[in-house]
Amino acid sequence: MTKFAYQGDTVSLVDFDTNAIQSKLHPAVYSVGLGMAGFYLKVRGAKLKTPATLYGSVTNRAEKVLNSYKDTNSSFGVLLSGAKGAGKTMLSNVVANRAIEELGLPVVMVEGHFPTNALCNFIEIGRASC
Repeated sequence: MTKFAYQGDTVSLVDFDTNAIQSKLHPAVYSVGLGMAGFYLKVRGAKLKTPATLYGSVTNRAEKVLNSYKDTNSSFGVLLSGAKGAGKTMLSNVVANRAIEELGLPVVMVEGHFPTNALCNFIEIGRASC
């Protein structure tokens, strides 16, 4: 059975049993990395930084994304587009934090270029274990 191994701020998918092995990925923010042994998750923190006060439609848009997630039976992605300074990063941070706080979900950030098929396989293995 695939498990998540927590070693400091790095989380690896492993198929053996030790005291570091967990059955579920804890709610937090992770980034995907690729090393000599394959893909791994690195803990970035409990939440992403957002200001105490949010302006504009960020709260309403975040609510719309979270309600869409709650209304579906599967995972999905959200594509944010707009001009620089439109609030895409702020919206994604708010959605991620609320997913962690309200739904108890881990947030995995994929930044950079990875072999697509290998990354998809890594994500599928992890999703099957959650």
